[in-house]
Amino acid sequence: MRRVFSLSAALLVSACSTVATTTAPSPSPAPASPFTGFFKNFSTCRSEFDAIEARIAEAGVREASFHVVPGFAYLRTDRMLASFRDQVSGVDDVWEWTRRMRELEEEARDYELMNLGIPNPQRADLRARLADCGRVLAAIELADDANWAKLQAAVKPADQPAAVTEAAFDPAQWQRDYLAPLQALPAGTSMRLWAPKPVEDLRLLDQLPQAVELNVLQYPSMTNSAWRALAERHAPRLWIETASEQDLPAAPAYLPQGLGADTGQSPVYYQIGYTRFGGATLVQITYVAWFKAAASAPAPLEGLIWRVTLDAAMKVLSYDSLRASGQDHRWYPVQPLSPQPDRLASGQLYVAPELAPATGATLRVASGDHQLRRVVPAAQAASAKTGEYELRAYEDLYALPLADGNTRSLFGPDGTLATTARAARPEVPRQTGHHAPADVTPLHLDDPYVLEAVFVPVPQQPLRTMQTAQLRR
Repeated sequence: MRRVFSLSAALLVSACSTVATTTAPSPSPAPASPFTGFFKNFSTCRSEFDAIEARIAEAGVREASFHVVPGFAYLRTDRMLASFRDQVSGVDDVWEWTRRMRELEEEARDYELMNLGIPNPQRADLRARLADCGRVLAAIELADDANWAKLQAAVKPADQPAAVTEAAFDPAQWQRDYLAPLQALPAGTSMRLWAPKPVEDLRLLDQLPQAVELNVLQYPSMTNSAWRALAERHAPRLWIETASEQDLPAAPAYLPQGLGADTGQSPVYYQIGYTRFGGATLVQITYVAWFKAAASAPAPLEGLIWRVTLDAAMKVLSYDSLRASGQDHRWYPVQPLSPQPDRLASGQLYVAPELAPATGATLRVASGDHQLRRVVPAAQAASAKTGEYELRAYEDLYALPLADGNTRSLFGPDGTLATTARAARPEVPRQTGHHAPADVTPLHLDDPYVLEAVFVPVPQQPLRTMQTAQLRR
């Protein structure tokens, strides 16, 4: 369907509100060059983007957290945002959709400039200049219907090149093992229970879901402090069979001998995301615990991913888990959910045979390979030793300190762990947003409809909508 309101009006308002104030465009024919008047200082923006792109490519510091939209260096996207490409209509929708793409570009670009080693004063100036360029180019270029059509065609991120393959399929055996008595599970040398260190004021969440508002694209919005409190509230406990330092949560770090695990720190990283289910946009919180890998492993680190999906009322709907490589994807419903019949018939769907706890989810993790054996209530996790882990933003991994004072991302430009040791192997960890479809999961892990591909959608009661809200990832 054709956009209801003028696209150029929406985008010009976006650009001019930050760069300058101007009057509405007159109906007279546009000049040969659009870079006139208030835009006259932006005629070199395209070449400026080309120049910084070349520096980033040469240095190998492309930040892969979001996907560059081909042909539009000032826009980046993810699969969730791209899913709105055929739904935006009207000034508010168009403005918010393109604003969010510029925001993702600015966020990723900041890490790239940091990892280029550009000193902070110059980096701040360059960041501001590129941000202004992005607003102006969006206002000028996307006002053209042909460019808008190109954007809609190019905005969906490319599929990942290889699917993850399970070694063998036996969901029934996995379910039997899942129900085995806890006393029958190995205990390793000792059992250690890790819980998140309390930092945030959880009283900020007392007004949920009333405190949550939706922007014009129906993304839930809260204050930054409320997001941090939400992440702390739902952070899992890690009940680990501990035999060596390889079973301790660790911080990825560039050590003197190269990329590795700093077992002197015990963080778990979290990231806020979104999915679509039952006609609503739902909040997801992804947690990643990193461990030192065995010497024979193809990478120096391995990770366990735990994802929490909240329903529209901000109550836990479901959990899922997988290795950071994308292998061993498993589902743990909290509310009753019915598997999609085709997935159930495939014999390749791993869904826990009992509902998981809505609060205090405790993950029983195996020693060595860090397989997630079971999800139990906190009361069942008896342990002689306890510890606290620090919740950190996943984005901290995009600029890890180096010995020379510079920074480098944990991940390479292709979204895999920044290591050349057999990087094509499926066991190598991947960045969020780069987990390919697997035999047990028909869509990319970050596909906004992956939950609906696995479970029959349950209609969600939408929250109230506000017209202007800052999106928070």
